[in-house]
Amino acid sequence: MNYVLIGVALLLLIGFAVGYHKGLLGILIGMLSWVIILGLLYIGVPQIQQAYMNGPVYEKVERAVETHIKNQLISKENKQIDELNKKSKEEPATEEKETKAAENKKLSDVASAGDFFSSMGIELPEAIKKAVAGSVQEEADQALALIENLQTTGNDQLQKANKTIVTQTAKPIAAMIVRGLAMMTALLLGLILTRILRLIAHFITDLPIIGGITKGLGGAWGVIVAMMMVWIMMDIVTCFAVLPWGQYMMAQIKGSEILNVMYMYNPLNCFIV
Repeated sequence: MNYVLIGVALLLLIGFAVGYHKGLLGILIGMLSWVIILGLLYIGVPQIQQAYMNGPVYEKVERAVETHIKNQLISKENKQIDELNKKSKEEPATEEKETKAAENKKLSDVASAGDFFSSMGIELPEAIKKAVAGSVQEEADQALALIENLQTTGNDQLQKANKTIVTQTAKPIAAMIVRGLAMMTALLLGLILTRILRLIAHFITDLPIIGGITKGLGGAWGVIVAMMMVWIMMDIVTCFAVLPWGQYMMAQIKGSEILNVMYMYNPLNCFIV
């Protein structure tokens, strides 16, 4: 029994059935839908993001991010420096203790802007992390320099440094969140638009004459797609023909006149030549 021939026949039958059910118009609409969605994401997202950035959306997001950073970072660092101040008042200062105090005054969790995101529980792809971190690195370094030069009584400087870090770090994070909102908005618009097109396509395919033609053409297109899959599979088998399973598949193909003709006149042999 030639299992490859049976598998190819089933694939062609499924391709025809799916294509006939959707109709050529439905298939074209499906392809057009992806073009519309990807086009909206590529072209529409920057426009939508800019609109959000100029409105109340960005302001609300930025305030929320700043609050989160303050709660997660600043309060903890202030507690550490408060303890340091308390110890420095209770114990006489020495050169070793002053050096240690200066090190403790650093925002250890944000030795670099890139490490900051991880410390906040924000795990980003490396490329995105570098891009966002790069935009705040200079401001963060300046703020860290202020903290390094603090005297134990420099509370005003400490507050200024903390505020700088919070503000400059919150901006790119808020912008990234707004970017995500813009992508969701563009995707929703794309889905609504493509849904309307699909409803129109279904209405047309339900018409007696036009519907029959588009279903027949859809079935033919489904067979063509299935044939392309078969030819690609044959190319793969050819590449592995020296292996045992490849030899078995080649024997199955050569054992069927139909499969052998499809194999010999494969227009996709260009992929392996």
